[in-house]
Amino acid sequence: MSLILVVEETRKHFSITSGIFKFLCSRWNKNVLGSFFSENAINILISGTINCVFSLRTSCGTLAGGLWAQAGMSLLWSLRPALTSLFQASQHASAWTAPILSRTMATLNQMHRQGKPKPPPKTVGATFGRPQLKAVVLKTMIRKPKKPNSANRKCARVRLSNGKEAVAFIPGEGHNLQEHNVVLVEGGRTQDLPGVKLKVVRGKYDCAHVVKKKQ
Repeated sequence: MSLILVVEETRKHFSITSGIFKFLCSRWNKNVLGSFFSENAINILISGTINCVFSLRTSCGTLAGGLWAQAGMSLLWSLRPALTSLFQASQHASAWTAPILSRTMATLNQMHRQGKPKPPPKTVGATFGRPQLKAVVLKTMIRKPKKPNSANRKCARVRLSNGKEAVAFIPGEGHNLQEHNVVLVEGGRTQDLPGVKLKVVRGKYDCAHVVKKKQ
């Protein structure tokens, strides 16, 4: 009779433990443990193990069932370090797995509030997707480069053919550009001039070639 009471108490403790384990798994379904074991697999694992251990009491008799139950308890207790390490790993990995595993589809209210998803705007370069642009010189200017360089960079403020205004760098030594001259500009930033992303093409339209130095 005492063995029956021990077995019943053991089974009661096992049922409480399995309930706690299933509750924790349901609460931690966004962690690694929930991703490795589905809910059905956890239920089958727990219920199958407990039922196999304690059903031996009825099939093998009171004494044999109690011994098998004690052996099953020791077996499950030996699995405690593995489960503990698994829980610790799930807690450590929850920081980066939660955003991946918690992605869900938007609700109707969210779709109504946010509206139709808009594609990101296409980025266009300084020449607005064209290789070169025709431009009219508004005025010529001299820009100072950023540190540690020190020089006088010849630039021109131009109005592009699409109506936009920008600053273009004039490469080479010397130029003949004046107001109202027509030039051809191309994309290309000047490293020491912040905000200057265009260059004037020499030898095209009103911009003359670079004069070769006489030796």
